[in-house]
Amino acid sequence: MSIGGLLAAIGDALAAIVPTTASGVRFVVYDQLTSESDLLGLVTVAAQRSVYVGAGAPVDTGLIAGDTVDEVAHALQVTVLYRIGEMPDAETAMREDAVAIMRALRPASVWASHANDVAVLPDTTSEILSDEQQDYARVLRVQLTARVMV
Repeated sequence: MSIGGLLAAIGDALAAIVPTTASGVRFVVYDQLTSESDLLGLVTVAAQRSVYVGAGAPVDTGLIAGDTVDEVAHALQVTVLYRIGEMPDAETAMREDAVAIMRALRPASVWASHANDVAVLPDTTSEILSDEQQDYARVLRVQLTARVMV
């Protein structure tokens, strides 16, 4: 079990989603990036519906009485970038995509070989990126928590 394998499995599941709004514009996972800011820095050249899946620092959950394995928890985040000029319905797409992402990542078949448990949280956030003249992109963030045996 590894966090790297889990991130790759999540990326594969996201790439397989067929969106409802602008269904011809699929999710493109940028797995070579090292941070969300790398993705946001590509706003003018990245593919529409660009995705970065990142993991936060591990937190040792410690052994609980009766537990036979020690686990480490990771906060995970799926970040999706939409360029407004190329997707006029970005706001609608974001709402529908958030639901699709949650549905795609909840089944244990996606993550069971890489983690003990993955909780897809209903905590999503959105942000509008703009300069002094116009809004140029929207960002969707979906939060997850994964527990991995150490």
